[in-house]
Amino acid sequence: AKEGGDGKEGGDGGDKPGRSPAKKKKDPKEDKNEDGGDACGKYEPTIVPSVIPVPELDYHHTRAAIEDIRYRVDVGPGALPSVAFYTFTHAHKFLHCCVTASDASLVVGGFADSVVRVWDINKSTPGANRDVYCTDSDSKRRKAAREEGMTLAEWEEANKDKMDDAEMEDADGAATNVGENGEKLDANSRIARPVPCVEYVGHSAAVHGVDLSPGHDFLLSCSRDQTIRVWSTQLEIPLAAYKSHRFPVWDVKWCGTGHYFASASNDCTARVWAMDESQPRRVMVGHLADVDCVAWHPNTNYIATGSTDRTVRLWDVQTGDCVRIFTGHRGGVRSLAMSPDGKSMASGSDDGGVLVWDLATAKCSHAFEGHRGAVYSLDYSHGAGTVLASGGADETVKLWDVSQSALNAANGGEAGAVKAENKASAAARKPPMTSLRTKSTPVFNVQFTGRNLLMAMGARAPSVRYQAAA
Repeated sequence: AKEGGDGKEGGDGGDKPGRSPAKKKKDPKEDKNEDGGDACGKYEPTIVPSVIPVPELDYHHTRAAIEDIRYRVDVGPGALPSVAFYTFTHAHKFLHCCVTASDASLVVGGFADSVVRVWDINKSTPGANRDVYCTDSDSKRRKAAREEGMTLAEWEEANKDKMDDAEMEDADGAATNVGENGEKLDANSRIARPVPCVEYVGHSAAVHGVDLSPGHDFLLSCSRDQTIRVWSTQLEIPLAAYKSHRFPVWDVKWCGTGHYFASASNDCTARVWAMDESQPRRVMVGHLADVDCVAWHPNTNYIATGSTDRTVRLWDVQTGDCVRIFTGHRGGVRSLAMSPDGKSMASGSDDGGVLVWDLATAKCSHAFEGHRGAVYSLDYSHGAGTVLASGGADETVKLWDVSQSALNAANGGEAGAVKAENKASAAARKPPMTSLRTKSTPVFNVQFTGRNLLMAMGARAPSVRYQAAA
């Protein structure tokens, strides 16, 4: 078991990043639109080029990302996201980590038996599964009408012949999906059916971290056996094993464009790797205890690490230097998330606290209380990033308001926000916008899809009555 450190090391954030963009004065109206406070305002992303040579996504993956932006739902305090929850049954203390694809088409789990399992959700849906998002004829018609700028009735009137052909094709595809008694199953069927699963065998100990590449072509896994492995999801075979850590590897993450990935280990280090090199490109040394989690900055120039020593550190990928140290947690840091604009970062700890940090000043801007156990996962909504989701050991999913308007209101206006001290206690501790409780299921992962559907998952724990009987 991992033990916590004293967490005595602190600081005011160290030197500033050498390649941070020049700051510009902003108009208050632009700030209002940027933080999502005005429902009619447009979000303008901050674009900072990466100093690290990164590959470009291919045409199909780029097109899928553009489609996600086109159909993305704007979420905020007045429009909370929809949440879908996956429950792993009979996997209590057996499932260690899980993640879903950016389009929710794949679910990946790392297990104690050293096996990585991948479920293809699309293959479990009747209707020939020709489209990732629209698997039934009604959804396909609505999507086609939206793309042509017509109402559903207008589109159906103009495409009667196409509708008849499509319904025949759907009927042919659905005919192959039958239940145990021979009955046909459609997309809305309530009859349970198996989900195809692919097992990736190669590790020799429990798997503690998994992650999918941006295009879902590659799968990363890290294990207690001190190795990191890359798998091909298309060929369903292992591609490479990376050995450099001398102790168990707890977490691994792809960068936003693929090719590079970062790992966090029990040896108190984080390492940055490239797929074409067997040894790490950078080794980040400085934590006093286990490095439990790692996250990439959106511009890929920095990575953040959270440790059992109760600190969060920001590292320059190009030089390997620590450029920020964030102190304020009262327990080991278990989860990290970067905001879409790259200006802030959220961290969750074993004591149930969630802190949001300003990367420019290394100060705590938001402090949230509500979880009654370790916070296992965090994620920002896409777009303006005004909603932060968290999941933890207390079997709940919580949504927090991290907009600039909420910060100003909590600190007594803009003047109060500017005068806030560099302490977590100075930030107003606020309750969540909403809290969603599961049925005896600790939440291992929360993740927004490209269209701002919140996916959450975990392994269901035995009930108290069952445990007492056992």
